[in-house]
Amino acid sequence: MAEGNVRTRMLMVYFIMCLVTADRQIFNACVDVIQHALGVSLTKMGVLMSAYQWGYLLLNLPGGTLADRVGGLRVLQAAALMWSVALGITPVACSLPLGSSAFLAVFISRLLFGAASGVALPAASSVIGKTLPTEHRATAVTTMFAMFNFGPVIGLASGSLLGIVDWPVLFYAFAGVGIMLLSVTAFAVKAPAASPSTGQALLPAKTSAVDEVGASGTGTLLVGRAYFAFQLASLIVVHSVINMTYALTQYWLPKYFKNDLNMSLASSAGLAALPFVTMAAAAYMCGKEADRLINSGWSKLAVRRLMMGISHLGPAMCLMLLREISDPYVAVGVLMVMNGLHAFNAAGYHAHIQDVAAAKAGTILGTTNTIGVVFSSTSTAVVAHLVQETGSFKLVFSIAAGLYCLGFVIFFACIRPQKLFMD
Repeated sequence: MAEGNVRTRMLMVYFIMCLVTADRQIFNACVDVIQHALGVSLTKMGVLMSAYQWGYLLLNLPGGTLADRVGGLRVLQAAALMWSVALGITPVACSLPLGSSAFLAVFISRLLFGAASGVALPAASSVIGKTLPTEHRATAVTTMFAMFNFGPVIGLASGSLLGIVDWPVLFYAFAGVGIMLLSVTAFAVKAPAASPSTGQALLPAKTSAVDEVGASGTGTLLVGRAYFAFQLASLIVVHSVINMTYALTQYWLPKYFKNDLNMSLASSAGLAALPFVTMAAAAYMCGKEADRLINSGWSKLAVRRLMMGISHLGPAMCLMLLREISDPYVAVGVLMVMNGLHAFNAAGYHAHIQDVAAAKAGTILGTTNTIGVVFSSTSTAVVAHLVQETGSFKLVFSIAAGLYCLGFVIFFACIRPQKLFMD
């Protein structure tokens, strides 16, 4: 594949990963006004927020497997068009007569949005594993997560416009941008010459990835099934912790600022965007630092463990601090540090998958993320219930801190560096 085409493919991946999280945050930025429009309780809003994750489960694993087989970028582009349409119909669903019909219609639109966007992460991981040589993958993963984490900045910051425009305008605007740009660029990237699932590397031909197992051995399991099962189970636990803790900031920051810190919705949405700025910056920088450490002689596993320690133990301490903070600007400062540290898992967990299973990255990530989303969708509903019952996020923060510690212990104790599949 020509170098220019490789760069175009990767730029497309980065753009779509930014778009998916920007679009995801529109609903969260508008959660209070949508709750008022529907006339439902906070617990029912938790159900609507979980609907996105239940939809996410439907296509996460099938999407990753399909991306490994037919080409991740094509799957990613099709999914982005689908979730943009689903985003655009959400205000229409909400405008139905109040009662069960409006609630059900919004639930379905959220389910569809989640189903389409569930493809994004495993498909993007598949593109990286099949397009780039080994030495470029970790940096590409962290760059992807930098854009993935910058999307919420755009989505949440748009919530500050709620005093100027009606909330449906935000949904239509973001849906329109996605549909228009993806329609224009759908044919901008040439498929690899050999087959839709073949991604030739930038540099040596020996690093080309051929997804057919029999053709070159790529994708062949290199370890025993019991060992593979143990590693996969450990990855699932760690990914579940990452998803549950990420969901806390992804879905609940505007509500936390309004509920615990008594801020207006417009102000809280704007402030809630700031922690994702540090998350995006840290995701990019940690990849560079991880590569520097490896080049200086550190083993890959030692670097991955260091990054996971930073991404889990640091946020756990920040959450315990947040329990005692009542000043919104101090809280924002702590959240900016916490999200920045959380982002280091891109150079830990996600880079490890590229280290040991690049040829099956879409399938592996689809599997771990699917089960992780089961837990995070449940946790979203649990958060809504706990906040409604206790009146604050303090108990939620304590539980999340404990989960962070669990994730680090499992990664450190159980994850091993042996390659699982042939590249």
